[in-house]
Amino acid sequence: MLSLLLAAAMGLAQPAAVNHGGPPQQAHYANGQHAPPSPHPLVCCLNPNAKPGDVGGDQVNERHKGPSPGEWGLIAVGALQALILGWQISFLGKTLTHQRRSDERQQRAYVYIEDAVAEPKCFGKSWEITYIIKNGGKTPAHKVKTIDVATVVDWPLKNLPPPRDEYYCGSMGPNGDWIDQDATLIGSALRSDIISKKKAILLRGTVSYEDVFNRERKTHFCFYLVGKIGAGRQQMTANDEGNDST
Repeated sequence: MLSLLLAAAMGLAQPAAVNHGGPPQQAHYANGQHAPPSPHPLVCCLNPNAKPGDVGGDQVNERHKGPSPGEWGLIAVGALQALILGWQISFLGKTLTHQRRSDERQQRAYVYIEDAVAEPKCFGKSWEITYIIKNGGKTPAHKVKTIDVATVVDWPLKNLPPPRDEYYCGSMGPNGDWIDQDATLIGSALRSDIISKKKAILLRGTVSYEDVFNRERKTHFCFYLVGKIGAGRQQMTANDEGNDST
């Protein structure tokens, strides 16, 4: 384009041909008719398809007009295609994210509490509390830690006491690996107090861990023993409040 403009400028700078005393010269066709003047060099530069007789000013102005209806249609189609492409990329990203999270849910560790047990000691006045931490997931759990409280409370229960005792358990293997955990009981209760529902034994706490996807997880647990019980080890009941899993 630059070379064409330079050529046009040089054409403008050339001196006009000198007519030494004769009549003005004008090109003729073979049939004797006058030929239209050649287009201006600048017109040829801007419009390679310029024909003889084209006016330079008109051709330049044509180049500065807005898009034609057909060109507007092409612009609209292009914008619509760009919007569709953006939506497809967004949808694909959301699909991949959903699939990744679904894979994590299927493969990650699931650590929970089972078999909370109270066993009477010292003629039923003192109790030994144990529970099992279990990983039911398909991958290991790391940095497993519990914080719990085992205490004798008045029944019916009014408020859940906060956990206070921490234990670091390390890592757990997948597919049912388990740890047997003890809890120190606060207070004492006779077996008869438990049966008459004057007192209850409450175990409450949280087990936290990290899965193989480097996500921190928590499982809250809460069990109690109250009412009719037999001799020896007693299975504690999961409380409606204080039990959830993430």
